[in-house]
Amino acid sequence: MIGLLDSPRVLLQASVLRVLRGYKVTCSATGTPPIHTALIRNSTVLVNTTNAASIRVYEEGNFNCVATSIYGTDAKEILVILTGKILHTFGHYLLVISPRTQTLIASAFSATGNYLLVKLVRPDNI
Repeated sequence: MIGLLDSPRVLLQASVLRVLRGYKVTCSATGTPPIHTALIRNSTVLVNTTNAASIRVYEEGNFNCVATSIYGTDAKEILVILTGKILHTFGHYLLVISPRTQTLIASAFSATGNYLLVKLVRPDNI
């Protein structure tokens, strides 16, 4: 008996990401392995792997996630919008300011490098 062989399907966190500079953007895929997953920007391959493709973003723009196997190809676009600027980091804490109003909008804490938002100071200033 032959099992079903599935073409790749891209899985994204969201198609529009409002993130801080340095945020890790990840795309992965499902389907019959092996699947090569790539993140591409301006026709440049930023990462190509057989695992989930991840990069840290430092610029806004459109990124493409492409999953390819011998059974097919799937692609989806991700729009990355930078929403704040890290004002200061100290230890495991950071402060975030609004690029529009230059006021403090958030503080966060991290024990691992992936920051967890602990206080949104002024949500109307984002």
